[in-house]
Amino acid sequence: MKWPTAKLGQIAPPERSEREFAPDEVIWHLNLDQIESQTGRVLEKKRAPASQGGVSTVVFDEGNVLYSKLRPYLNKVVRPDEPGIATTELVPLRPPPKILNPDFLKFYLRSDRFVGFANQVVAGAKMPRMIMEKFWIHEIPLPAPREQRRIVELLEQADVLRQQRGEADKLAGDVLPAVFHKMFGEALTNQKNWPVVPMGKLIEEPQFGVSVALSDKTERKDGQLPVLRIANITKDGYLDSSDLRFDNVSERKKKELLLQKGDLLFNWRNSPNLVGKTAIFDADGDYIFASFLFRLKTRPLEAEVPYVWFFLNYLRRQGWFETKCRQAVSQANFGREELCAIPIPKPPLAVQKPFADCYDSFHRLKALRSQSGDQLERLFKIFMHHAFTGDLTAKWREAHLKELLAEMEHQARLLRAQC
Repeated sequence: MKWPTAKLGQIAPPERSEREFAPDEVIWHLNLDQIESQTGRVLEKKRAPASQGGVSTVVFDEGNVLYSKLRPYLNKVVRPDEPGIATTELVPLRPPPKILNPDFLKFYLRSDRFVGFANQVVAGAKMPRMIMEKFWIHEIPLPAPREQRRIVELLEQADVLRQQRGEADKLAGDVLPAVFHKMFGEALTNQKNWPVVPMGKLIEEPQFGVSVALSDKTERKDGQLPVLRIANITKDGYLDSSDLRFDNVSERKKKELLLQKGDLLFNWRNSPNLVGKTAIFDADGDYIFASFLFRLKTRPLEAEVPYVWFFLNYLRRQGWFETKCRQAVSQANFGREELCAIPIPKPPLAVQKPFADCYDSFHRLKALRSQSGDQLERLFKIFMHHAFTGDLTAKWREAHLKELLAEMEHQARLLRAQC
């Protein structure tokens, strides 16, 4: 049986909620930065009086599916569980439930099949947006409502595994902070009364990276090296080399900028809340680094790399850099002199060494978790692909063919009436 199709504009038109809020009513305000890429998970629900919503907002409710037209490759699709106000970058789709299950639509918009289409119909280089004229005429598969529910049921079961995986990673992320606190006490108050020294006693002179325009250098050409940027350091202080840029440098520059395992990369210029994020370079191969990063080398007889790494990231998480960095118009910065002057407790190397060993063990396990997580993600995408080709429910469909045909006939009548 071949599924019928329908245009998105016909089957999931843009329709805001008719819900009205009192100005002082505290409600959910949804922005793009609250939505996790690829999963659509809401990372944080920010609540405020409705009057703070501003003019560039839309009201949504549980009947909407919110699709982000900005940077479609980030794949941000939300099925809200309560009413609220959202940025106008989120398009409030409203499918008629008797024809198109909202959760079926949510999963379809997140599928590789649709994301691949979306990435081909964008306008704008720096801030690519979906060309909505193309969006509305895209044909979506339309199985019978009962089969849609069956597909949603299977996909939600698989999606739970991804969520559990993320929750396990969060719990694992609490291990190192707990170990650090147990071994060294509270870093900012120096509970264990270690000697306090300037950071410059533990590290060599911070070094700037290469200053070039990298936004369009996404494909590697002969002789080019990957350049690590501020985007390659996560908020948690880990290296993420999934999105690289490339550039040529002279042999002299290469010698100066080539990273070695154990080097620290410190983000000295960024939004105030991101200044100070720091990663340990541990990748194989030749890499250099961009100008908004300092390369820090610890003095081997003074400090263990993971100790300095954790301390700097801890300061950032506690908002210390936000209060100390110099504010510019759009970005803040924290210079070399300020960095070298940071007061840091200095436990003996013999005390730092067990923490460094713990970091190494944790990092190896983190790599294994990442590999298994990547495998789970690949399997989920394969599962999604089969869901929207009809393969996933083929046998189930054969067993319920009579009921499905009757449903599809009713569905077609509703669709014609809607037109």
